[in-house]
Amino acid sequence: MSLREKMEETSLAGKPPRKVDTKEWGTVYVRKVSFAEIEQQDNDSDEVKALIAVVGQRLAAAGVIDPNKESRIAGARGAARVICDESGNKEYDEYNADDVFLLATQPWELISSVLREKDEGN
Repeated sequence: MSLREKMEETSLAGKPPRKVDTKEWGTVYVRKVSFAEIEQQDNDSDEVKALIAVVGQRLAAAGVIDPNKESRIAGARGAARVICDESGNKEYDEYNADDVFLLATQPWELISSVLREKDEGN
């Protein structure tokens, strides 16, 4: 099998999301992120910097993080990119402060177990 043929098999185009069953949340669907989506990520724009500041302030006010340390909220934004419905449509918006705050306040064990399952599947 040629490399091209192997890559055609691993292409994410048209691939369904992976179903992950959790005790706490029931069924959660996660999708893999393509190379093109990684390339498209916006981490340095003024919009993202403002989002990080707003969510960071909310997390500090809620006592979730140390207000004297910087919060990048990268993990919560990453979870927003991959948690989806069974059709592959994202459930959360990585540019929405309420969505990112909600994901950032979830137990690490739950989010990380869902993300681990995504990586082990497909």
